Amino acid sequence: FARAAHVYPIGTLMNLCPCKSPQHTFKKPHMHMVWFSGLRGAIAYALSIQFPGKYRDVIASLTMALVLSTIWVLGGATEPLLRCLGIAMGGTRHAELKDEESNVVEMSPPSPGRPKVKPVLVGRS
Repeated sequence: FARAAHVYPIGTLMNLCPCKSPQHTFKKPHMHMVWFSGLRGAIAYALSIQFPGKYRDVIASLTMALVLSTIWVLGGATEPLLRCLGIAMGGTRHAELKDEESNVVEMSPPSPGRPKVKPVLVGRS
């Protein structure tokens, strides 16, 4: 629950920031999803393999078993949770990328002898 202690207060502060646009708020369902997802034990495993003493291998093995089981259970629950929270998946993001393509700003003007290069969006197709 330590992640919740960071996600919800920081998300609320972000929403109170006057510099954001109204359509880019950090909505509660998205906060819930950020809380639900996470590193899934990467830090715990990194610490377990540095555990001192004769039980180091046991600690590392148990930690890896716990990490893999949480990835399997919680990772498998990600898509149903996205549906339950009403967060769009898949096709909508592609439409957002097409809209963003018209908002590309060139950071520096092209050199006189160089042809202008069209920006390419990288992502799902």
